[in-house]
Amino acid sequence: MYTQRNHSVLSKFILLTIFSIFLIGNANSQTLTQTISGKILEEGTGQPVPFANVIILNIEPLMGVTTDSVGNFKIKNVPIGRHILQVSYVSFQTRQMEVIVNSLNETVVEMRLKDGGIDLESVVITAQEEHGTPQNAMVLSGGRTLSMEEARRYAGGFDDPARLASAFAGVATSEIDNNGVVVRGNSPKGMLWRIEGVEIPNPNHFADLETFGGGGLTALSSHLLANSDFLLSAFPAEYGNALSGVFDMKIRNGKTDKRSHAVQIGALGVDLASEGAFKQGKEASYIFNYRYSMLGLISPLLPEEAGGTSYQDFTFKINLPTKKAGTFSIWGISALDKSGQLAQTDSTERQYESDFEEADNKQYMGAVGLNHRIRLGKIGYLNTNFTSSGSGISIKTSRLNTKNNSLQPNNQIKNNLLKHTFSSYLNVQLGKKHINRTGIITNLLQYDIELKQKQETDNLETLVKSNDQALHFQAYTQSLIDISPNFTMNIGSHFQYLAITEKFSVEPRLSFEYRLPKKQTLTFGYGLHSRVEPIYIYLVKDRNTLEYLNKDLDFTKAHHLTLGYQKMLSSTLRLKVKTYYQELFNVPVIANTSSSLINLTQSWFINDAFVNEGKGRNYGIDITAEKFLDKGFFYLFTLSLFNSTYQGGDKIWRDTRFNQQFIANALIGKEWNVGKKDNNVLGLSLRFAYQGGQRIMPVDYAASISNQEIVFDESRAFEEQKPNPFLTHLSFNYQKNKSKHRSIWSLQVLNALGAKEFYGYQYNFQTNTIDKDKQTLVIPNITYKIEF
Repeated sequence: MYTQRNHSVLSKFILLTIFSIFLIGNANSQTLTQTISGKILEEGTGQPVPFANVIILNIEPLMGVTTDSVGNFKIKNVPIGRHILQVSYVSFQTRQMEVIVNSLNETVVEMRLKDGGIDLESVVITAQEEHGTPQNAMVLSGGRTLSMEEARRYAGGFDDPARLASAFAGVATSEIDNNGVVVRGNSPKGMLWRIEGVEIPNPNHFADLETFGGGGLTALSSHLLANSDFLLSAFPAEYGNALSGVFDMKIRNGKTDKRSHAVQIGALGVDLASEGAFKQGKEASYIFNYRYSMLGLISPLLPEEAGGTSYQDFTFKINLPTKKAGTFSIWGISALDKSGQLAQTDSTERQYESDFEEADNKQYMGAVGLNHRIRLGKIGYLNTNFTSSGSGISIKTSRLNTKNNSLQPNNQIKNNLLKHTFSSYLNVQLGKKHINRTGIITNLLQYDIELKQKQETDNLETLVKSNDQALHFQAYTQSLIDISPNFTMNIGSHFQYLAITEKFSVEPRLSFEYRLPKKQTLTFGYGLHSRVEPIYIYLVKDRNTLEYLNKDLDFTKAHHLTLGYQKMLSSTLRLKVKTYYQELFNVPVIANTSSSLINLTQSWFINDAFVNEGKGRNYGIDITAEKFLDKGFFYLFTLSLFNSTYQGGDKIWRDTRFNQQFIANALIGKEWNVGKKDNNVLGLSLRFAYQGGQRIMPVDYAASISNQEIVFDESRAFEEQKPNPFLTHLSFNYQKNKSKHRSIWSLQVLNALGAKEFYGYQYNFQTNTIDKDKQTLVIPNITYKIEF
């Protein structure tokens, strides 16, 4: 891993970046402008909103237009930069959106207005959606917008939605070297990932190597992602198969005013992107991004065994609107990874178990989908998806036999999962005060799994071997109802069934939002949620009878309760306080032991029988003070205090692995318009993160020395806690705008001050002692991007 010696290399990266920025910092000779265009639609029906008012708030005098008879608008000669767009219409809730206007393309937006349930003749100021309001209007509690622009602007975001989410209240990072997120004391494996409304496999490079639900870095292109949603607990009925949180990601449509292209080169890889209309003047468009790793550029910072590490990914979307048949879109994402390590050939250098091991890892994930959306007159719209998605991991490890210096197989993992999905929902407006969304999700699961592990006989024993298929079916209905102009409720239910176990779950959901005077809001959410465990758990067989041990396991389930208060202290400053309680039950545990899948992070070789007798409790409070970007300045301060406990098969209550108890973040940033005409933008952001360490098993020192390997005292499960990490992240951006191209220099650094993290214990074969594994991991990424 990275060590203190790498700080000199990191310093060179920083100096090179700053020097290069000033070299190219010549100013433009004229103030640059561009056009903002888009369409305004009704949330319930998808119908266009004619004659709505669209204005830019932060420009004096105000610039604005009204939409035409089919909801389209176009504002010309808008100065480049960051602006607040506001849309209003009589009887509809006013909505605001932060937009970025650059010198190269029109800024195209689509905004949906929710009917306030008020007669058109009424003169009423309706509720206004503030910055960060979820894109999905059905979400009333526990959600916020994820902006990929923020993922670059916010220190620690690293162009990664998961790392960006770790800056929010209630979310903790696992470790610097992976982007798994712990939401309110839950394991990262409880996360639901969706793209274009469809569940997909974990979309991260090197996924599930360190922790289920996380990976090394995202396979989602920041160039293609539109504003998306991140949800924490008690989410609406349309979201199923999740216990902790939801990433609901969207791919934006390609712009149609003209074709444009982008090239980005950085320490982690090279990106190639393009977008535009298939035919000039038509609405059909494409957009794609391809990335290939260039880890050789930072090889001085990588471990010696990481020389074979590589990755690549490809994302695309084709948007095909028609006049009468609705809008079709074809989208896809794929990722391919390779990694491994070599055994230490010099016997004098072999200290730890990893020095004796050789590994070869190959992974892939992908999804391709066809989406169709059609308006059904003034009633609503129908949205349908056909999707195939899958993921695979192949790991082969060998261990060096010191007697003859030969490599002997240690374990083998083959885990290929394929899923064919048909999903459809009907969104209808049932009067001015009622929107209903009802849908189904049918998944045909196909799996080819083979897990082998070396036993005492030195032979590989097959723990799981199965090549089969099964049905996973879900259905839901939810209604968004305006009880009064200030009181909105979402009520619904989710159903899911898994054919492998023949178990089903009926899950009621309820949330409401009550808007008080003086820009105050109360929110409440309740939901029963459930999650399918990793498929291989259900396929473990008894060694003697060959009968399945876990085919009768039920879903892991949880009751979620959340209560929130929000107040706008000014037009750009918001205070949020949320408290929550989560009661987990039906958790798979091993009888008469402390073992529980509630603590599972990454373990493939499980050959035990589980029973649904485990429990868990997570409760706490999240506090957020957020200043939206105003005059170039922004900040985000969060504090989370929580407790996370569980009951294993021995019925004893203990701390979970994820009971870190507190998380504190302080993020602050500033942007400056520079150059003679203020056409260029210089941005700096710092984030300080301090959180409790995760819990670990205490080591049984006597047994470890005797067995020459780490042996944990499972009777004292998770009584020990890792040191509390204090991390500093940095983001530095410079954007240069010209009439025909735009260039962006960026430097992002995780753990910029080189704080050490504690990764656990290792047995030292040379000294016959137990050593603490402390490492300094600094991850820099310097990039240059040009759009033309």
